[in-house]
Amino acid sequence: MKHLLRPAICGLLLGLAAPDLLAQETLLDQARAAADTVPDGWRVGAGLGLDLGQLLNVNPRVGGGENRIGIGTNVTIFADLERGLSHWSNNATLNFAIQKLGQGVLPRPFNGRRVPFQKSIDELRLSSQYGREFGEDAPWGYGVEATFLTQLTPTYQDSAGRNLVSNIDDNNDGEPIAEFLSPATFTLSPGITFRPNDNFNALFSPASYKTVFVANEDVADVRTASGDRLYAYLGRDDANPTSLQQFGASLRANYGRTFLEGERLLVKSTLGLFGNYLNNPQNIDVDWRNEIGFEVTKGLTVSLNTVLLYDDDVPVQVSDFDGVGGFARNADGSVRLGRRPTFTEQLLIRYSLVF
Repeated sequence: MKHLLRPAICGLLLGLAAPDLLAQETLLDQARAAADTVPDGWRVGAGLGLDLGQLLNVNPRVGGGENRIGIGTNVTIFADLERGLSHWSNNATLNFAIQKLGQGVLPRPFNGRRVPFQKSIDELRLSSQYGREFGEDAPWGYGVEATFLTQLTPTYQDSAGRNLVSNIDDNNDGEPIAEFLSPATFTLSPGITFRPNDNFNALFSPASYKTVFVANEDVADVRTASGDRLYAYLGRDDANPTSLQQFGASLRANYGRTFLEGERLLVKSTLGLFGNYLNNPQNIDVDWRNEIGFEVTKGLTVSLNTVLLYDDDVPVQVSDFDGVGGFARNADGSVRLGRRPTFTEQLLIRYSLVF
């Protein structure tokens, strides 16, 4: 049963890759704007952002520092279709970065294991939205939106609470605390669309389905130092539940506009809200993504991206910049989990291309 769900879920993901999920499209909207207007037909494009840092320090002076290497990427692919009154938008985004400080092997009690790479961010997002206006020049219509979010590679957590790409101290019995499809979030939202102009569109769904699941049962059963399940929010029955089902109302609003001569400055914001009818519907989940980008030269852009996330059903690691490893701790030394907003910020140099 360990990976029983993976073939079926992978097939589902292949099907979802075609529909548009209005998630984190980053600077590709600028590439879209730069392309010739196509009243009917497909537009396809891709963008690549890099985050690189490297320092080699051989025989350093006393107090002179140590080696450092960091590498990250932000890859986005889009495919949009305009046909009459219908609009179909699809996006896939991978945001991944790792870093390592120092070199050689770790001291005791790590049994000579080498200094590991630490994860900065790992996010794979697919999105698809289909909409159709009720008539010519009508801002109102109907549509459906699907989104999918997971990570790409396994994540291990050491006793200091750091998120690593490899196991160094057999914390959590050497099992990863997360991996591809574990956990993952999927939403499906049919509803009413509002598109008054090219700069703004929204979709409201009074019947939105959302699920958080962990495909790997071993990951779903990872325990903290006190013996509690790390993914206890999935449920507490003897069947070791691997999913959390939610049903509620959702709203997604998107705004994007270019400024300055030659449309060199892009401002974009996407706000997603979800209320779960089945549990504390007054506590709203938030997915708010913003981007400010400046085109230095054709296709090459410097962008500042921010993401604010909150899920009332899913606790996160609580940051404490005065704590060990930068996290708040429980009495048993484990990283404290709680319901908090998650905020990330990223500065990237991106190159975008429309096919």
